[in-house]
Amino acid sequence: MGRLTCASLILIVAATSDGLGEGNSQWIGQRVVTRPGVPLRVEGRVVDTGNQQRVYTVGQANGNWLWLRSTAASGWVPTDQVVRFDEAIAECTRDIEKHPDLIGGYARRGLLWVSAEDFDKALVDFNKALELRPFNAPLRVYRGSARLRKQEYDGAIADLNEAIQFQTVFPEPFLLRAMAWSAKHEYAKAIADYDEVLKRDRANLDALLKRAYAWYRVGDYDRTIIDYDEVLKHAPANAEAHRWRGSAWQGKGDYKRAIADYNEALRIDPNDAWVHLTRGESWHALKDYDSAIADYDRSIALAPRDYAAYMRRGWAWQDKLSYDKALADFEQAKKLKPDESAPYVALALIWMKCPDPKFRDAEKAVKAATRACALSAWKNPTNLNVLAMAYAEAGDLDRAIEIQSKANQIASDETAKSTGERRIEMWQEMKKKCSK
Repeated sequence: MGRLTCASLILIVAATSDGLGEGNSQWIGQRVVTRPGVPLRVEGRVVDTGNQQRVYTVGQANGNWLWLRSTAASGWVPTDQVVRFDEAIAECTRDIEKHPDLIGGYARRGLLWVSAEDFDKALVDFNKALELRPFNAPLRVYRGSARLRKQEYDGAIADLNEAIQFQTVFPEPFLLRAMAWSAKHEYAKAIADYDEVLKRDRANLDALLKRAYAWYRVGDYDRTIIDYDEVLKHAPANAEAHRWRGSAWQGKGDYKRAIADYNEALRIDPNDAWVHLTRGESWHALKDYDSAIADYDRSIALAPRDYAAYMRRGWAWQDKLSYDKALADFEQAKKLKPDESAPYVALALIWMKCPDPKFRDAEKAVKAATRACALSAWKNPTNLNVLAMAYAEAGDLDRAIEIQSKANQIASDETAKSTGERRIEMWQEMKKKCSK
């Protein structure tokens, strides 16, 4: 095979007989790159254009065609338009050896390592390139992107700050820095950077989609909906926009609109367990317990170890007065997350307050609530409230008053504290009556 040049990563060489026909099976599972600008096709339609720094995996071979897949896109490409990843890396290495004082080989090899998710090797190459050209803005963007992918968010932000200082025209460094801020849960800073991206590129749907989610995370559901509305004008089949706009409608208490968006998200992806879970919450809020349970059932079928789905289905069964099924779901949630206090609280409340006396068991309620308090280091006033009520149900009013007093001391909510004080007064009156 003829020699490749790193300058274009791949100057495609005519395939030998070993790379054609039945011999193509040797490509399956191989990591490859394509010639720049080579179209990926599905049923004759172009779905993506080959990127010289994007690594694909060969999934199938059919005659002289290979099915390439990546997180960005998948499609068919002629065999003579691809080269193995290792060979592309080797060509860059030879280019670096020939021109050690030029940054091109380091940069391209680093981008290949990023695409292959070998971020440590990518950073070595970008570091060397930056030693040669410390004020090169694209190199700062490349290294910032690698650090972002490696979850080194502060380092990524530092590089992107430098890139923006050198070059403020292009939107990419603002987009990457916004993603780093979001990963650090600093959503106000992320939103400011997404704004900068959209000033420079009003059609950037990726920035719009990510800004919408940032608005959602800060609880601004109106702006969330506005941004997702704009995304859906241009990409009506975007499941992510429907699922999170639905969640924003749910946050505003507009459960019917939430369900409409969840319906559309599930039309696009019927196996999204999270959407079934959240649509179940909206049905539950509308008191349509059967529809809620049906969605929770589907969510559990898709994600059988999802603790949240069992908790929510348990509450739905409880509201439907099916206490045996509620108890079973809370027990399963407890098994899935034995260090979470919520299942113990839910169990204690049924054993303590269930209107059906056959499910009442004050001793079990005290035991479950005690475990909930221990798991929350005796610092959760809600859990302490439940334990106090469980002791009262068990007839131990002294212990109930003691625990409720502790809950009141650490409660920050004045309404909850006032309710706790009234409980103590009630139990003290009960003690007086019992002593007469």
